[in-house]
Amino acid sequence: MAAYSYYNPANRTQNQTPLSAVSPVVETPSPYRHESPYNPSLDDVRTTYKPSQEPYSHEDLSYQGASTYDNNRQYGENIPLSEHPQHMAGASHRPAYQLNSSSTLPQPVPPMREKGGGFWARRRGKKIPFFVYTVSLIQIAVFIAELVRNAQLTGSPIQTKPTFNPMIGPSPYTMINMGARFVPCMRDKLTIGSSVASIWPCPNATTSTFSTADGNVCSIQELCGFSYFTTPNQWWRFITPMFMHAGIIHIGFNLLLQLTLGAEMEREIGIVRFAIVYLAAGIFGFVLGGNFAPQGLASTGASGALFGVLALVLLDLFYTWKQREKPVRDLLFILLDFAISFVLGLLPGIDNFAHIGGCLMGLALGLAFLRSPPALQSKLGNTDEYNSMTSAALQNQGVRRFLKSPREFFSGRNPFWWVWWLIRAAFLTLAIVAFILLLRNFFIYNVECKWCRYFTCLPVSNWCSIGNLPQPTTTTNPSRMFV
Repeated sequence: MAAYSYYNPANRTQNQTPLSAVSPVVETPSPYRHESPYNPSLDDVRTTYKPSQEPYSHEDLSYQGASTYDNNRQYGENIPLSEHPQHMAGASHRPAYQLNSSSTLPQPVPPMREKGGGFWARRRGKKIPFFVYTVSLIQIAVFIAELVRNAQLTGSPIQTKPTFNPMIGPSPYTMINMGARFVPCMRDKLTIGSSVASIWPCPNATTSTFSTADGNVCSIQELCGFSYFTTPNQWWRFITPMFMHAGIIHIGFNLLLQLTLGAEMEREIGIVRFAIVYLAAGIFGFVLGGNFAPQGLASTGASGALFGVLALVLLDLFYTWKQREKPVRDLLFILLDFAISFVLGLLPGIDNFAHIGGCLMGLALGLAFLRSPPALQSKLGNTDEYNSMTSAALQNQGVRRFLKSPREFFSGRNPFWWVWWLIRAAFLTLAIVAFILLLRNFFIYNVECKWCRYFTCLPVSNWCSIGNLPQPTTTTNPSRMFV
């Protein structure tokens, strides 16, 4: 109120001195005039500005009005606000510029930007599982394409004739036409003879029987699609089924496991190792099933790859057994997952070999790629706590050291180190040899295992005959030809 009355002529009394009669304050030149008015030199600030050492609670912070004047001031009221070091620093008395470490002025904290990451990385504080997200998007896009293709061929996006697909998805013939693992499309020698010489249902089949008399049969080239061939050789059907699924329920369960357990495992071991295990386990599962599962099964899904991920989780549990609060409970949960999946694989029309093969490959590659267990680390003199989050970085350092100087990398190693690396090399070699032998048997030798079928079916109600290739005039149920 005092300031308002002083500067408002209408409110002044006659006894008050006019504003124009007040003697002007003699302005002392600012010590900063030789610099830019908005950028005083640091030397001037150090010599003129002394921050208060008294606590703020001892200062009189009450408003004094316009009549209060500090006689100790060395500058006029018309000096720009930016020239006052106190005001430039703000209420916290922090200058807007950095000073060296010997200065008595408090140092401001500069704004920091987090390195290497977008919104989700800053929010979660973890790495983004790019491989899992990319594969999941591809699988969703491929499944939508399956539904569209089935609608084009049969008039419905899901199979409703002759029976309803319990997975809520396309017919098995549509999946065969789009790249499912189907042995007759991959080799000519079958249990019923030549696949080229036989007749097959068309991709748009909606009946439970097919025969030449009914006119609903096609050649193997028309059923398999993609390209015309004289001899079936579509070997890539060991790879493409990982990105296909038999229905909404099928892809829903797989994505649930993949986006939770798979994403966390990718963060733990890194994108390169996770991608190798995921793809190798998925392909190996389809190769094993191609050798021993019924030849009439149209097998699809990422179950084999996810069983490889479960194998990594099992190994990590054993490695960190003493560090976990309830390791027995964790083990029971993992074993329960394996048991449920294996029992479901015994149902008709499901390729359990894909599950078994993916699990075996995951164990082999896990032993080869994961960090050494803590028991071995202690024998090697490493007392650091086992942490899978840093294992990828540590192993990448080892790879770089090996590539830079192989001789120095192996020199001076502990005997236990050599034993463990021999075990790793043995499992990696075993995985590669198993791949080669199964592929040669599939394409060249065609040796069959009569009793192996009981790994994927129960000998009840003629379940083990489901999925076997039928003769052209027999009746078949298409809903039982997928996994």
